[in-house]
Amino acid sequence: MTRKISFILLLVSVALPLSGGSVFLNGVKIDGVRDQEFKAVNVKIDKAGNIHISAPQYIVKSGDVQPHKPAQPAQVKSYFLVTQISSGGRGGYDIDLFINGNWVKKITNKDDQIVMDLTKYLQNGRNTIRLTGVKAKDVAADPVSQGFTEVIIGEGVAGKNNVVIDKPLIDFKFMSKDANPVIKDFDIEALVK
Repeated sequence: MTRKISFILLLVSVALPLSGGSVFLNGVKIDGVRDQEFKAVNVKIDKAGNIHISAPQYIVKSGDVQPHKPAQPAQVKSYFLVTQISSGGRGGYDIDLFINGNWVKKITNKDDQIVMDLTKYLQNGRNTIRLTGVKAKDVAADPVSQGFTEVIIGEGVAGKNNVVIDKPLIDFKFMSKDANPVIKDFDIEALVK
């Protein structure tokens, strides 16, 4: 085994100046490295004269290479629900919000704008959001109306007196002209706690 490694190192030291190629250890260029011994490695010389040493048990360290910094953990996000009433009037629906099968909130046709932090109801990864809407009592569909109640759910930031949704994930409108009950399911990915 020692003879084989010595032969490889001799081959590398002789072939490199003749070929004009470079030496790579696990894909990292190591030209100029001296006085090293590698055991249990695979060596390949390509057409350009480059010498490729495959040795997964070795880690290349160099003064030119920045030390590996662990990746920063992904930033936890906040998630909000915001409703909007169109200038053409309300949608005429009472809406129930479910997250992962659990009832969270009823939004009535009479409610003004609602802003709600949903972060505590979400889990890391995939979440299923269900919006169900039925026409409110004493409200009929108006086929010519352009009114609606819009439900927006997304990633955002809360200020002192406002919420800014940076990335809308759900944007659904309950239309005044519709008469039928509505059930809509959405899947979103969340990064919480």
